[in-house]
Amino acid sequence: MSDLYAAKHILISAAQDDEMMVIFEAFEAITRQADIVFLPALDDISVEPIEREVGSTDWGNRRLRLYVNNLPVEFDREPIDFGSLVLVPFRAIFEALGAYVEWHEDTQIAVATLGETTIELTIEYFTAHVNGAPIALDFPVIIQHNRTFVPLSFVTENFGFGVERDEYTNSIFIEN
Repeated sequence: MSDLYAAKHILISAAQDDEMMVIFEAFEAITRQADIVFLPALDDISVEPIEREVGSTDWGNRRLRLYVNNLPVEFDREPIDFGSLVLVPFRAIFEALGAYVEWHEDTQIAVATLGETTIELTIEYFTAHVNGAPIALDFPVIIQHNRTFVPLSFVTENFGFGVERDEYTNSIFIEN
């Protein structure tokens, strides 16, 4: 591995002309295929395999993965990731957390109950109700692709779950 690391630094230094740039790009392609990740901020190498989207060479555009108590949550629509704000499909996340879910088409209200806590969310409103008390939302509940999307942090905080995000693997871990 140290040879690969040294080769990378030599290629970066020499990549001033077009021929060396072609070699450098080939080197990067080989390391991507082998799941070798160079972490310039740490000036080190990680060979820990990471699942990537097929054909994706942009680590920032990897699919967001969610886990509840270490079990993966499957969505029929991908979460909407704004970085500090993540919107997830209502039914999938609440059911993964173990909540009972209701949808009231006539009033556009989604309701989830877990234990003694009931959350009511109205489409396009910045206010939700937790056990009847109004709570401000950072982002309104929306409908996209025929699915209701809710702010993940609001859901987890109000049901008492802990949340950690791993930027390296683009994963969110939810624990109760």
